[in-house]
Amino acid sequence: MQYVTVLSPAFSGSTLLSLMLTAHPRATGFGDTYFGPKNDPKDLCTCGRSFLECEARLYVQDYVRRGGVKKFSWDVAAPVPRPKFWPIAKERYWPITSSSTLSLIRRIPPSVRRAIFGTFYRENSLILQALDELGDYDFYFDGSKFANRLELLRTEIPDIKLIHLVRHPGAILYHDQRANISRVEYRMAQWERYHRRARSFIALLGESSYLPVPYESVVQRPEQFLNRVGHFLGIGDWPTDDPSVIDRSKVHIMGNAMRESVERIVDYSNTWRQKLPANEVARADNKFLEKQWAIELYESWNCDLEMPAK
Repeated sequence: MQYVTVLSPAFSGSTLLSLMLTAHPRATGFGDTYFGPKNDPKDLCTCGRSFLECEARLYVQDYVRRGGVKKFSWDVAAPVPRPKFWPIAKERYWPITSSSTLSLIRRIPPSVRRAIFGTFYRENSLILQALDELGDYDFYFDGSKFANRLELLRTEIPDIKLIHLVRHPGAILYHDQRANISRVEYRMAQWERYHRRARSFIALLGESSYLPVPYESVVQRPEQFLNRVGHFLGIGDWPTDDPSVIDRSKVHIMGNAMRESVERIVDYSNTWRQKLPANEVARADNKFLEKQWAIELYESWNCDLEMPAK
C-alpha cells in the first residue's frame, strides 16, 4: 500500500480529514491510531465498538502478535518507539515523542536506526500486512501527527507521502478558550514550530510527495480538496456523489468526539472570529501574516479567512 502521513497540530481538523480520506473504497487507516493519555479505552471507534473491542483493531493486534511482536497491544502501543515500562500518562516526556528531537533523529544513520528500532519497524510492517488482508486497499492514511514518526518511517518507506494540514492559529486559540485555558503566546509559538518542522520534509521527500492543505479548504470546498488529494496520489478524481457526506460505514477512526456524531461537513471555519477577544484575533492574524508560505498556500486554494483588509 502507498503510505500517506498526515501532519497537523492538535485541534486542526485531522479527525475530519481521516474520516474523509479513509472512506475511499481503496483506502484504510485508523485516524489518530494510537491510544493517548487523553483517551479512554471505552471511547467508541466509528464502527460503534470501544477502542479496544473494534474488530479491525483486534484482527491487526492478533496478526502482529502472530508475526513475532508477541507483546503488541493497542492500549500500550505508541506512534514512536517507547519502552513498554514508560507510562502513557507520561508519553510526552519520552524524548523521541517530542518533535524538538527531530534534528537529532535525523543524524542517526539508517543502519543504526534499524538496529536500535527494529521492533518498531517490524510492528509497523505487520500492521500494514494485516490491513492488506482485511481489504483490497491501495492507500494507508496515518493520522498520528508525529513528525518524528514520519522521520523514522522514511528509513523503511522511501516513497512515503505527506499531507500537511494547516489551520489558522485563531481556531486553536478558540479551542483553548472553550477549555478555559489561556496560553496565547505558547500556542502561537507552538503553531509556528510545528509547521516549520512539517515543512522541513519538503526537501527530504520532494515536492511531488508533499501536499500542503488548508483546513479551511477542506470544509469550504470539499470536492476540490478530495480531487486534489486524488491527483496527488495518482488515482484521479475522488469517487463520491456528495463530498459533504461523511461515509462512516467502513472506517475505524480514533479521534475527538466528532467521530461519534459527524455525518456531513459543515463550514464553521471562521466562527471563532466572533467568539475570541479582539486582541487574540489580532494576535492570531498577525502570526499568520508573518508567514509568506501560509499566505501563498491559502491563496492557491482560494480560502476565505474573513481577515480584515490591510
